[in-house]
Amino acid sequence: MELRLRNTLGTVKADHFDFPGHPVECGLHVHLVKFDVLAADGSCSGWNYLSGASSPEAVPKDTFTAPNVSLHRWVVDEEFGTCFFHDHLLANFRQKRGLFAALIAEPNGTRWLLPNQQTPAWAGSQAVVVPRGPDARGTSRDAGIVEPFREAGLALGDYVPLNRPGNDLPPQHFPLRDDYDYPPGDDPLNEPTLLGGDDDPGVMGVNYRCAPMRYRGKDPSEWFSSSRPALKPERFGPDPWPSAGDAEHPVLDAREGHLSPPLPVPAKHRGDPDTPVIHTYPGEHLRIRLFQGSHEEQHSFMLNGMRWRKDWHNPRSPLVNQQTLGISEAFTLDINPPETAADRTERQGSPYGVGDHLWQFTVMDDLWLGCWGLIRSHQPNAQNFRELPPLQHSTRAVTRMDREFGRAAGPTEEELTEDLKKFKDRQSKGFLPARPPHTADEPHPTVREYVVVAQRHEHPYAGHALTDPWGLIYRTAEEALPEITANGTATGNLRAAGVSTTDEPLVLRAHPGEWLKITLINEVLLPKQNIPGQDFATADPHLPDFGPEVSPPRLPVEHRDELGRPDRRTVSPRVSLHPSLLLYDVVSDDGSYTGLNHDSTVAALKPTEDDAPVHLGHDAVPDPVVQRADHGAGHRDPNWREYWWYADPALAEGSPGEDASHGRTCYLFDMGDIRNHRHHGLIGAVVIEPKDLTPVDPHDENREQWTGPHVHLRGRTRMEIACETEDGTTLCHPEEERTVAQEFVLFLQDGLRHFLHGDIDQPLPDISPSDPPVDVGQKAISYRSPLTPHPHPLRLPNATASVQEAEAQLPIWWRLVCAGDKPRNHTFTVHNFVWDLAPWIRQDKKAGPQAGAVTAISAGFAQDLVAKPDGYWDPGDHAYRSGSFRWAVAQGMWGILRIQDKEH
Repeated sequence: MELRLRNTLGTVKADHFDFPGHPVECGLHVHLVKFDVLAADGSCSGWNYLSGASSPEAVPKDTFTAPNVSLHRWVVDEEFGTCFFHDHLLANFRQKRGLFAALIAEPNGTRWLLPNQQTPAWAGSQAVVVPRGPDARGTSRDAGIVEPFREAGLALGDYVPLNRPGNDLPPQHFPLRDDYDYPPGDDPLNEPTLLGGDDDPGVMGVNYRCAPMRYRGKDPSEWFSSSRPALKPERFGPDPWPSAGDAEHPVLDAREGHLSPPLPVPAKHRGDPDTPVIHTYPGEHLRIRLFQGSHEEQHSFMLNGMRWRKDWHNPRSPLVNQQTLGISEAFTLDINPPETAADRTERQGSPYGVGDHLWQFTVMDDLWLGCWGLIRSHQPNAQNFRELPPLQHSTRAVTRMDREFGRAAGPTEEELTEDLKKFKDRQSKGFLPARPPHTADEPHPTVREYVVVAQRHEHPYAGHALTDPWGLIYRTAEEALPEITANGTATGNLRAAGVSTTDEPLVLRAHPGEWLKITLINEVLLPKQNIPGQDFATADPHLPDFGPEVSPPRLPVEHRDELGRPDRRTVSPRVSLHPSLLLYDVVSDDGSYTGLNHDSTVAALKPTEDDAPVHLGHDAVPDPVVQRADHGAGHRDPNWREYWWYADPALAEGSPGEDASHGRTCYLFDMGDIRNHRHHGLIGAVVIEPKDLTPVDPHDENREQWTGPHVHLRGRTRMEIACETEDGTTLCHPEEERTVAQEFVLFLQDGLRHFLHGDIDQPLPDISPSDPPVDVGQKAISYRSPLTPHPHPLRLPNATASVQEAEAQLPIWWRLVCAGDKPRNHTFTVHNFVWDLAPWIRQDKKAGPQAGAVTAISAGFAQDLVAKPDGYWDPGDHAYRSGSFRWAVAQGMWGILRIQDKEH
């Protein structure tokens, strides 16, 4: 590649965020590809040449040549996928302001078209990549792919120096600077206290766009919706937070003339976010090119209802739907490529259906600042095919070309009709197997049914010393019973009976090939007394009113009171269960209210006038608990709903004797109010166990146990023993019923708020209150934050420490989930233990790297770690913990794994 960079940048005046930007050179510094480091590095390193274009301000006007133009040559010798490049000569100033980009190294022998599949796509964030057709003689040409795929790029930037009109900033605790003139009406968002200081300034965006939650309405359950009631014309108007002296800010969705990317794609819906909406059809092969252009923070990308292989070139690697990334990192997320199953049949590895799939940078700081958007999988029909041709059309040989512009011919009506028929034939099979008939009286063997109830619960993070009085928890129940009024009529609500009393995170289990039918009951708001004749849970009088807690972990650009505490929060009493990795209909079973999908959150019980919750902690918000007026709270929605999720065989392939047979952990969390409920405890997991293994009670292996974070796994496995025959000794492989492993599910948590002895007037302060929001709140593992005395933090006895007991002879399977809220990454280690870092490499090469720590753990992360003893584990107490002592272990992110002596 040969690139010419023309530098038109001059001096940039000082602003709220930076000193003046000087008129210096600008370069193109690229990652991954080859180049001459002496002259084409786009930087100024060592004794190399300064390879960049000069600023026109620094060049005499009578110069004969054009010194503000630089030449760069790159050699693309591999299909790298996403190659990040940026300015490296004034990176600290320019990069956060947008000077970063990506080069996509496509498969060899392919053509690249815009989504209309007519115009060559030399640049742009969405494209269709197609194999080349035959040459002029009709001879087929080699191509790196057989079938076409869609492609979309998402570029994240943080420390973005944005401004907004009006004056709606939190109170400033430092004097205004007088070293430059403030632009009139200019309000900086999250400006640093000092120019050049070490704050975390600015905000965040994706592809130079953001959709902040502040402008999505007061109801957190509706933030991701494009058809939410707040979009009704009569609801348009002032900012949801009017206050004295503030200008009125119209809700962004109400403004006409929404900016859409200059791409030939279907128009956005009125309520869609300003961030990218990626367009596709059900089951089409899609590649997301993901990279971070600026500037410092770590981020976590997740995708609802879609997944990809962790190593996108290796179909043996596990399926994931989360990716941790930092500055300059780039990834290719290969969604639903053609795969070959274990039985050598062709299959779709990660199929998906019609609907709006939420892509999100899932830590709460990023979501609050608007780093989310949609992948819209359109319903195939003739009108949509005209606006967005399907990929099937791309497979035909393109023979009619406009030679002058190089444009392919558009599809004819006959081709559209043929493609629609192909799509309908394909959809008739569906990406999900047929849902089996299943009733309580006649259960189906492939349906595993659970009743889950969301309740309030004061989490004893360190016994009674540190608790969360506003805590929430998912619990299993034996059955769901209809609520009956005093006169014998049904209210339409369900109440949970036989509720588990556990105070551990929810863990459910299933086998591959099974459907999960989950009945979720919302008991977050409960009456003070029961209906006569019924015996269900009632409101706990010792808990504070439902609502935002005192001093919640703060977010960037959030209004705060004079003590620096967030004071304008609202919460929703709606709850949900959102699954990762499982297959389901995203329109109805996503556990969220996203895009144009149905609302799959669950309303609370209708409060009576006496039971109406009024929280007194936020004086600035008269009604902090948002009850929808149009539906919910007993008007139209009941307090329960059913979710149907499918655990497909790809999540737990192989038999127990193979390394591929450890199953997969699927993270569960609430999206009814993602800002409030997740950090209060509405988290869980579904573990897909290998098909021939059964989870049993560790204390009674004759009893099956399909819930809970600690189980043993039993099954019939093949043994290898020496057998005596007439011909001598040979190896035999009999099957034997035995215990294969012991399993522990651990949840890493951050962004919590503990209260001393449960006193709502004594929130535990942050380690350093002046630190940016990235580090605020406390931390825990599975609802536990043991007190950590100095100078011997892990020493026992410690009445608040969590102790997990394990047997000496069994392999240990750790199911590790990060149910966090904050951007700061974590590590995880267990003293004296190692595991395969990439088991799929060992499967291919019979060897692989091992490690005793997991890194880059961020919100939504899930990984399965398998440790095998060399005979027996060493008896004693082994610490499991975060790798960060000051910021995590000292706050209770640790526990004890106790290995019993083999003789016991």
